[in-house]
Amino acid sequence: PLWKQCGTRTRVKQVQINETAAEHSREFLEGATKILRQYRDKLTSCDTRLKEIYAIKNRKRECEVRIGFLGNTGTGKSSLINALLQMKVLPRNEEAASTAVAVEVSYNHSDDPNRLFRAEIKGISKSEFSKELEYLFEDKRQWDLYAEDEDEDEERDTEIWQRMLNTIEKIKWLYPSLKNLDDLNKTSAKQLLSKPHVLKMLDSKKGLCAKTEAAFARDIKKYIESTAPKEGDDVSVSLWPLVKVVRIFVKAEILKPGIILVDLPGSGDTSAARTDRLSDYRAYIRDHENLQESNEQDLEIIDAKSIEIEEKKKELAKRGAKKLKLDEMVASMQATYDRLAATTAGTGGRKRKRTNAEAEKEASKKLRENQAALHANKAQKEFLSGRRMMMSNYQEGSEKPLQVFSVSAEAYGHLINREREDALKKGFSTTTDTGIPALKDAILAITWPVRQENARSFNEEVEHCLTRMKLWSMDTSSEYKMFDAERATLQSRLDTEIQSLEEIFSKLHSETHEGLLHCVNEGIYQRLPQIAKKSFEIAAKDKVTRDWCLLNWNTHRTINKRMDNWTGSNKKAKYDWNEDLSGIYLDLLVKDWAETFHKKCFELLKNYQGQADLLIAEFVDSITASAQDVHETINEALQSLRENLLGVKTVLKNAAAEMFQGVKMAAKEAHRLVKPEVLSSWESTYATCGTTKGKDVFKRNKESHKKHVYGDGGIPMYKRAGVSMQKTLNKELEKVEEKFQANFDNAVNRIREDLKVMLDRHSLSNAQTCSPEAISFEKENLQKTLKPHFDALEEAWGNESENEVDESEK
Repeated sequence: PLWKQCGTRTRVKQVQINETAAEHSREFLEGATKILRQYRDKLTSCDTRLKEIYAIKNRKRECEVRIGFLGNTGTGKSSLINALLQMKVLPRNEEAASTAVAVEVSYNHSDDPNRLFRAEIKGISKSEFSKELEYLFEDKRQWDLYAEDEDEDEERDTEIWQRMLNTIEKIKWLYPSLKNLDDLNKTSAKQLLSKPHVLKMLDSKKGLCAKTEAAFARDIKKYIESTAPKEGDDVSVSLWPLVKVVRIFVKAEILKPGIILVDLPGSGDTSAARTDRLSDYRAYIRDHENLQESNEQDLEIIDAKSIEIEEKKKELAKRGAKKLKLDEMVASMQATYDRLAATTAGTGGRKRKRTNAEAEKEASKKLRENQAALHANKAQKEFLSGRRMMMSNYQEGSEKPLQVFSVSAEAYGHLINREREDALKKGFSTTTDTGIPALKDAILAITWPVRQENARSFNEEVEHCLTRMKLWSMDTSSEYKMFDAERATLQSRLDTEIQSLEEIFSKLHSETHEGLLHCVNEGIYQRLPQIAKKSFEIAAKDKVTRDWCLLNWNTHRTINKRMDNWTGSNKKAKYDWNEDLSGIYLDLLVKDWAETFHKKCFELLKNYQGQADLLIAEFVDSITASAQDVHETINEALQSLRENLLGVKTVLKNAAAEMFQGVKMAAKEAHRLVKPEVLSSWESTYATCGTTKGKDVFKRNKESHKKHVYGDGGIPMYKRAGVSMQKTLNKELEKVEEKFQANFDNAVNRIREDLKVMLDRHSLSNAQTCSPEAISFEKENLQKTLKPHFDALEEAWGNESENEVDESEK
């Protein structure tokens, strides 16, 4: 088939050929399934073929690539996503933050006309929101006590006021009656929590669907955008403070290959609550391990660059002044041009005017291209600078340069909506000029390797299924039939070869399992005691008794009270003590972790896959040679199975890759157990320090922290974290050999099934027991019914479309 012979084509053409073939493969399986279901009552062996088809469908992997859009509020992230979708489903507001929660936009596979636009809205937990309201009213009570208490000896928490304002700024979108802090006196946490529109959202997973784009955009808006509510109207309130994540599903072409566009709140939002949604999405990523690797690096870069934002703003202000001078010069030149144009007369005036207009458009285009090139160059330099800072072993030229796209979502919208004049005013005459098509191509290019591998793997499985089904469906009559004794002899030889294969693979599985255990034990487990000791030393010296003690006493007590992360009153400083303590441990572990799970485990996998390739090839050679002294027909039948039997290599290699991926997922899960252990170890101390009052409260709290870190909250805590990690890893590692065997058993069953079909077809006893009036007759009918599907698939595979696709390689 063409999909096997397209290796010399461009990457994008290979993807197109393989995916087109995969679609034909899918259609073949659907057609074969319907036919086999019709015959299953008459031919019980149809069930075996149906089970195989179901297994192939279940193993089919889909591409899923997330593209995150990060940046300051108002930079046009939502507008850009709308432009890529060629829809206006995401709210956009030029005067306020239009995206207050994380929004994932995926392809909608539903063809229901009433569900062309769908969304799933996941609410935050009731316990989380209840705690937030309780903290607010607790702070309010404390603030009121300060106003009444004249005791000058007690230290006062001066950050209470700002904390309350931050919370009010967030929840006011839910409660139109809450305009200021005094309004809290008229209600309570219990009353606020009992509001119907609040209760409906907490711990919920709501669905939303619409027929039209306009209706959907209107209905989804209240879950995403921070729109000011009207007093007394609980229906039209903005619900974003209660939303964890919004998942939108639309039929946009760019999403079809498995792309998911993620719109995040602006990182420079004036609302602390909305800015915190970036942290919330980070937590969401921790719960969904398939997102972590694709998003973690971008989030780290955002964190690393946050300090530079103010400096860039100052630099931008200076550039703004220069731009103002340039604008004045341009205005002066324009005035001169206008005066010259006004003096132009005669019949050639119109022609010159048209020529000048075209020249002006060309000059505008050149200016825009030059500006884009300057911005791209600057962004690439900043990116390389950041990479050098973040990577100690960075080597110049070791990676591809950062791709930068200068785009105009607004102009693109004008052009696709046939508002050409509006686009021309901004200097854009074609959609290509807007940069959106180039960005689309670059996004699509990210998916090509995964899409090609998934489609090819699926086609290989369907090809093997096709071969087996053709052999099975053939009429039981043939030129030569083996007697029982001949079959028994050949069956014995085949069983011996299979038994030998089982023994060899059993040894390979044991060796790979032992190698994996040794790798983890030597690379991770033996290092844990030393890392626990070193972590304690850093935590005690640099964090608990130094950095934490440099905070204001009220901030120190507030963080204790919250037992979690806390954003200071200036909205810039963020504190997460549990992250501090767990981060020390994980930072010391990360090098060994990467060496073990990303390098050594990968080497073990590649070694196993290489051995599997070699062993299966040798086994197939032995199997096909085992019938050389039997009748030529039998030998030819075995030779016809060669490619099918070799297909077991792919099955074993893919199964091994999935199993090792399971180990990596367990490693990630173990990695996440450190922070909960820190919280558990410090929870009691946090609670005590968070409620302590009176004179010298800061001194007493610092002493409590010091005592705890040198006690149970130090080395013992880190050792417990190590034990928790080991338990989680061991749970998965113990399953490895069992999974190896289960995967191998499935492969061997597949081999036995292929050989049985061949032997049955060429056995005299089988021919005698078949009823010509029943089974053979039905088999002939089944073969005739399936043959057009066999032929159609083979013809389609050999005649794929030669038309180039629109996606261009980057």
